[in-house]
Amino acid sequence: SVEGNRSVLSYKVVLGLWIALWYWFLSVFKPSEAYLVDYLIDDKKFSSEQVYQDIFPVWTYSYFAFVVILALVAEFVSYKNVIIVGTVSLWLACLLLLVPTTYTENNSYLYVMYVDEWLEGLGSASGVVFSSYLYLLVPEPYFIKITSYSRSAQLLSSVISAFLGTAMITFISLESSVWATLAALSLGMVLSFFLVNVSQRPGFALKSNMKDVFTAMKNWTNLKWLLWSAAFLAVHQLALTYIQSLW
Repeated sequence: SVEGNRSVLSYKVVLGLWIALWYWFLSVFKPSEAYLVDYLIDDKKFSSEQVYQDIFPVWTYSYFAFVVILALVAEFVSYKNVIIVGTVSLWLACLLLLVPTTYTENNSYLYVMYVDEWLEGLGSASGVVFSSYLYLLVPEPYFIKITSYSRSAQLLSSVISAFLGTAMITFISLESSVWATLAALSLGMVLSFFLVNVSQRPGFALKSNMKDVFTAMKNWTNLKWLLWSAAFLAVHQLALTYIQSLW
């Protein structure tokens, strides 16, 4: 049935949206995020130079590489499967932070952190695939609404997890916030297996997309916006990664 120009969503799609939004809420629910540097330095005994020069750059570069790779892979192995792999990667990355050892006790723990950041980069990149997944889940007239819903879920999760993280750091311990993050990721990982499978729209085929991209790049206005967006994303991600060094 149709209301105006907007088709009514089926029960399956509505249920899929609820699962997807709860999944997204849990996936970005990270009480330990703002205190990761403190945790690595105070609890895991890394130096600040190791954190900023050896550990974090692995995430920075792996993230940008995986964004491109996963966007292409999702076209062939389904968006749901890529999201599941990304969620499992985030869960494993969080689990590695809880390995009961420190750098001073075992120097090879630095290599574990390399793997941790590689997994974190993979998981973070899957978030881009999830955004595309949402737009394949609903008809085009609902794109604006689904954007507002997903952004609201993300912001609400960030605010609540930030308050929870502050409370846990103040009254319990740094490590407790990491356990809370792991618990949220565990629930999100379970939900990822219940995400609704989506199929490509006719206009979303990879070959068609690549042709559209090359056509768009011939337009200088589009190219300027693309370069600006890429620069903004790069600076934003670097700021998120290294801002704690300024505090």
